Amino acid sequence: MIALVLLLATAGLGVQLQAQEGLDAVDALASAGRTEEARATLEWWWEDDRPTAGRRDRQRALWLRAVLTVDPSMAGLDYQRLVLGYPGGPYSDDALTRLGFISAADGNLVRAADFFRTLVRDYPRSPERRSARAWLSENEAAVEEAEEALRTPAPPPVETTLSEALARYAVQLGAFLSEELAERLMVLVEDAGFTTRLVRVRESTLIHVRTGSYADRAAAVELMRRIRELGYDATIAADVAQEEPVG
Repeated sequence: MIALVLLLATAGLGVQLQAQEGLDAVDALASAGRTEEARATLEWWWEDDRPTAGRRDRQRALWLRAVLTVDPSMAGLDYQRLVLGYPGGPYSDDALTRLGFISAADGNLVRAADFFRTLVRDYPRSPERRSARAWLSENEAAVEEAEEALRTPAPPPVETTLSEALARYAVQLGAFLSEELAERLMVLVEDAGFTTRLVRVRESTLIHVRTGSYADRAAAVELMRRIRELGYDATIAADVAQEEPVG
């Protein structure tokens, strides 16, 4: 019996070491500037080693995928998964920092401030707190103004932006006759870090739960792939222009 236990323990350690070595290779390639090879190696690891990887390796893999992703919005999804799925983890404070700066670059100062405040409050030993505090201090007036604007009802939009006019594709997570069921799914998906909406479309009596809005179908497919990895039955919708908000 003791021999069997030792054998199983050794086998488990071997799996962990294999997973760790794969991520070490990704890290080394990325550090050497061989980004495409690093992405390919990480994709291989994701398919072969992730199902048996330990919690720490899964966090590291999410971090590496986010760092290696070109599109900041796509990287942001993995940073949010780190923060929500692994609070207090070794990469979560860095993820919060990057989410803060991504939001600030997008002009969303309120969201950026929320990320930085969470970092200062929940990660007292993180070296990232210094940059978070500095950003909050430098942008205090602008954040207060933005927060006040949110409390004040905005006037109806006068014109449609170019990106909104070109948007065609979204990721759909479900469609329901019941608004209550649609809202339940929406809450679950938002808890996983995705911004969702409830809409109706022409020639359908259902309430659709959707996220994302893209002119490029490839971007929508990438988002769909990531959502499916969380266990949701996501599909591509190509009628964003026909959406009518619910409520």
